[in-house]
Amino acid sequence: MSKVRILIVENEAVIAMNIFDILEDLGYDVLEPATTYVEALDMLKSDQPDLAILDIRLSGTKTGIDLAHHINDEYELPFIFL
Repeated sequence: MSKVRILIVENEAVIAMNIFDILEDLGYDVLEPATTYVEALDMLKSDQPDLAILDIRLSGTKTGIDLAHHINDEYELPFIFL
């Protein structure tokens, strides 16, 4: 059975790496954190995560809520807001 692959979308590096380290220590396959809406879109397409953890405030003009709408429209992917 393969590990659950998790995408973290968080623009604050310290928080993103803290979440990354905790999830990796728990045995999950954690992708490098995305900091913007555009980075997250690219990773959704290329890395096909099983779960996304989304910050609401992101760098740039789009928010985590915008990303959640896109995920709901395009993917069957659960997500959690921070």
